[in-house]
Amino acid sequence: MPDSCHTFSSWHDCINCVCMDPWGGRVSNYLATYHPTLTWLASPHLHHLPRTLRTEHASWTGGNKDVDIERRIRRVWAEDALVHAKTTLGSPRPVKLSKVIVFCNKRRKVEELGAFLDGRGIKCVALTGNADGRQRGSNHHLDGFLKQNSPTSSTDVAVPPLSSDPAVTPHVLVTTSLLSRGLDFHPDIKHVFIVDEPRNMIDFLHCAGRTGRAGEVGKVVVFGRSKGRGSGRAVEVRKRIGAFAA
Repeated sequence: MPDSCHTFSSWHDCINCVCMDPWGGRVSNYLATYHPTLTWLASPHLHHLPRTLRTEHASWTGGNKDVDIERRIRRVWAEDALVHAKTTLGSPRPVKLSKVIVFCNKRRKVEELGAFLDGRGIKCVALTGNADGRQRGSNHHLDGFLKQNSPTSSTDVAVPPLSSDPAVTPHVLVTTSLLSRGLDFHPDIKHVFIVDEPRNMIDFLHCAGRTGRAGEVGKVVVFGRSKGRGSGRAVEVRKRIGAFAA
């Protein structure tokens, strides 16, 4: 945040800034220090994670980060298979695998991770601001990730069921914060992976909120270093995320 943050054009601008506070609380700290008599119009706990959304912090192994992400995706599906086996008692029905959204900070990372997962037999949709479908204003490339409206008339065509094989039908969406707002995602999205440090906590809340919607259970997995260089930042991020869950 620039040192000249106190030169707001009006108190209206200042209040708007505090409500969003993209600098992780530093605007609030500044006002508390230099304007202690300021009347606060909003609770400092205005933003929070829903109770049905769990958070998990995953550590990089120190090797290929793409491999770490792949392993964590496959672990999600292994857990799905275990739950299926316990609840269906040998039913021949196929396992219903969770959908996963992976958020990256940079377009290049989205493209590289998407290509890596495809090469490992995990078909995915890698979507950036330059994606052809996004430029045309079409969401058909997101079929299977968005909530589908029920047919309302005999002329409406229902979307046929998709294959449950993740090598055939995309079960993973890799994108930037581009898709963290404005879309109604399907309840099958049980996991959100955040593989880069969130730019700010408001961004984190919007990304995490793509799962655990409308009372559904969900989990957000935040990747970071648990030791060595960069681990201090990961500890700080963990504390800030923990404050949202309090």
